[in-house]
Amino acid sequence: MNRLAFAAAFLLPATAALLSPAAAVAGGIFVPGAGPQAQGRAGAFVAKADDPSALFHNPAGFAKTVGTVVYVGANFVNLSLEFERFGRYEDSGDGESYVGADYPVVKDESSPAVGFAGFQAIPVVAIATDFGKPNLPVRLGAGLFAPQGFPNREFPVSQDVQGVDPAPGPQRYDVMSQQAETVMPSVAVSYRPIDQLDIGVRVSAGVAKLKATASTWGIRNYEEWEQKDGVFSVDVTDKFVPAYGVGALYRPADFLEFGASYHSALHIRATGHGTAILGNSVDPLDPDAMILPEDRPLFIDCAEGGTIESLTACIDLDLPQFATVGGRYILRDDDGNEQADVELDVRWENWGSEAASDTQVRVDGKSSTGGFVINPSAIRHDFQDVWSIRLGGSYTVAAGGNDLNLRAGVAHDTKTSPVAYNRADIDGKPRTTIGAGAGYAFGGKYRVDVSGGIVVEPDRTVSQCLPPDGPNLSNTSCDGVDLPAKDRTRPDPAQPLQDVNSAFESPYNAGIYKSGYILLGLGFSASF
Repeated sequence: MNRLAFAAAFLLPATAALLSPAAAVAGGIFVPGAGPQAQGRAGAFVAKADDPSALFHNPAGFAKTVGTVVYVGANFVNLSLEFERFGRYEDSGDGESYVGADYPVVKDESSPAVGFAGFQAIPVVAIATDFGKPNLPVRLGAGLFAPQGFPNREFPVSQDVQGVDPAPGPQRYDVMSQQAETVMPSVAVSYRPIDQLDIGVRVSAGVAKLKATASTWGIRNYEEWEQKDGVFSVDVTDKFVPAYGVGALYRPADFLEFGASYHSALHIRATGHGTAILGNSVDPLDPDAMILPEDRPLFIDCAEGGTIESLTACIDLDLPQFATVGGRYILRDDDGNEQADVELDVRWENWGSEAASDTQVRVDGKSSTGGFVINPSAIRHDFQDVWSIRLGGSYTVAAGGNDLNLRAGVAHDTKTSPVAYNRADIDGKPRTTIGAGAGYAFGGKYRVDVSGGIVVEPDRTVSQCLPPDGPNLSNTSCDGVDLPAKDRTRPDPAQPLQDVNSAFESPYNAGIYKSGYILLGLGFSASF
């Protein structure tokens, strides 16, 4: 079997297996390092990019391929998240036994779709080849990757606080459950016009699947009474998410290498179905009020054909464009082989774009009394662009007649959201990542990579708006001025029966947030 035939025989079944939604879960705010080699260097890899994970980091790196290289790797990400909301359960007038109790501490209890012991597997699978012609200046790469993050959330629907009545989760207006699955099958080509320069291009056509459940205000509900809430769930898919990346490598001397790469945004426009369950006091005149499918063409945003049990729904969001530049210093042995390197990268992520910061949710429905339309909801995060600096490197030693490559790195990412907009549905804190790893080459053509690390995030405290209980009928805004929803400095519950500009202000995110990550990685590559 020739090299290209072997590549096709491996890649097609591997890609088909990993395209199943259960295997391709990723998204959210990015964690440094796709693939175990990059993870061990805390993401400092745009200039090195010398294994097939260059598919993500820098497609120009495929120019370093010798022969045909098959690469199977995965990072494993474990998120710890805890939220202690300030305030107490307010009196709704219905006599619940938990009224007056402090909000309990809630913890994310999500389980990964694919992984182990709470670790979510995020794959990178690729093949690179020189077509069996090492003097040819063109290299081809193909495979798939997923965004590096942990978007899943699962909080208890109810809490035991005091008395006999189960209390609703204090974070329910933010998120009750959430899953995001994204995978990016890709093809890349690199070209070396001169010995000092490599350029590369990648094109991707991905798939994204999103599920989420959260509570909304059915009507004005300052006391946060469950019977005035609606519980909305959506399950949507975008079967075609196009993207591209470009990159370059430049070597002005044998001890210096500079790299740069750019990745386009992922514009996810997902459609599917949702359900809506209203509390029995959303409509004081009709305890059996419900959301009906929209049948008026003027008000249909997503698709026709919904039912009461399965309303048509759609979600628009972006994973942002980003760019990375870096350079590394290389130490070589007497034979000219690379023995050690140190790399410094700087990366920009465009989370401040409106499409990345605000998730747009639309449901084609109307109320059963009055026919009031379900308005689009903007799930606001007030994100800002993120800058990160990443320092990493490696050192190769002899071990058992083979090469053992030791790696380490540290990175710092600036905050994604201001403190007042910190939420439980997505991570917006500044973070410091510490990584380490090793790669062992053996048999002349095989290599195993392992990595690990931690992501340290500071605790964040979001102050209460109008202590102790927030806005009420007498004080309807945090600052004494009723600002338009888009100008407010804290998130409010979604209010789909209200026009977005008429939504009432009532922030729900005050409290203490504690979070952090543990990282692992494992990979295997074979050269032919």
